[in-house]
Amino acid sequence: WLPLLTKEPAVLFTYRHPLEVAMSLKKREENFSLERGLRLWILYNWRAVVNSANLCRILSSNDAILANPLQEVQRISDELT
Repeated sequence: WLPLLTKEPAVLFTYRHPLEVAMSLKKREENFSLERGLRLWILYNWRAVVNSANLCRILSSNDAILANPLQEVQRISDELT
């Protein structure tokens, strides 16, 4: 899809702690193992990193957004400008 864009996009990569993700998946689905949840976290985050290589990429954690949303949005904005 990148060739269809007229300008290079910026990527906001927001991540969550892998164990939190795995535990959340296990809680929602009875037979979902922590190992499977951790493997999915690795796979999805690895793909996000690989697919956003060579693009403007800004990292933000779920914890930072929840702890102080206005400050985190300002930080992200500052990095984009």
